[in-house]
Amino acid sequence: MTAEQENVQLKIEITKLRAQVEELTSRLKILEDKLAKDSHNSSKPPSTDSYKRSPKKRSLKKASDKQSGGQNDHCGHALRQVEIPDRQVQHLPQSCESCQQDLTQVKAVLTERRQVFELPTLKLEVTEHQAFSRCCPNCQTTTQATFPEGVTNWVQYGQGFRALAVYLNQYQLLPYARTTEILNELFSQSFSEGTLALLLDECYN
Repeated sequence: MTAEQENVQLKIEITKLRAQVEELTSRLKILEDKLAKDSHNSSKPPSTDSYKRSPKKRSLKKASDKQSGGQNDHCGHALRQVEIPDRQVQHLPQSCESCQQDLTQVKAVLTERRQVFELPTLKLEVTEHQAFSRCCPNCQTTTQATFPEGVTNWVQYGQGFRALAVYLNQYQLLPYARTTEILNELFSQSFSEGTLALLLDECYN
C-alpha cells in the first residue's frame, strides 16, 4: 500500500471516529438531561426523585454587622393619620366616671384622635341606565334617547370590574379558576370562566 493510499485510509478512519464521538456526545447529553430532571423542573412525580441533595446556593452578599430591622437613620413608611378622614365616629362620655353625674348636656372637647384604615364593604354597585322617548308635538316623531358608549347589553359588568378580572389573570398570573373564585368570593357574583375568556378576548382586540 502506497503512502497516498495510507493517507486516504487514515482520513476515512478519522472521519468515522469523529462521527462516533459526536454520536456518543449527543447520547451522553441526553442521558445527563434525563438524570437532571425531577419533580421540580419537569412533569415527573415526586416519587421518582432521587435521594441526592441539591447543592446549597450560597449568597455572594457579605454578612452585615448591622442588626436586622429598621436602622436608626432609616426613614420609616409607617401608617400615618390623614387630615380629612372619610367618616368620623364620635365617642362621648355619658356620665362622670367619678360621681356618675349626667354629662349629656355638657359641651364635649376633642382630646384624642385615632384612625383605622379599613376596606369598604366589597359589593358591586348596580347602575341602571334608563332610556326615555319623547314625541315631537310638531311632526309627531318619537325620539328615544341613546345609551352611553359601552352600555350595550341588558346586563353587563362595568369597565372597572372587567379591568380587575383581566389584571388578576394576566398580570398577577392567576389561573382561570382562581380568578373567578376570588371575584365571586369578594363580590358574591356568579362570574364564570367563560365570561373571563370573553373579557380577555375583548381586551386583546
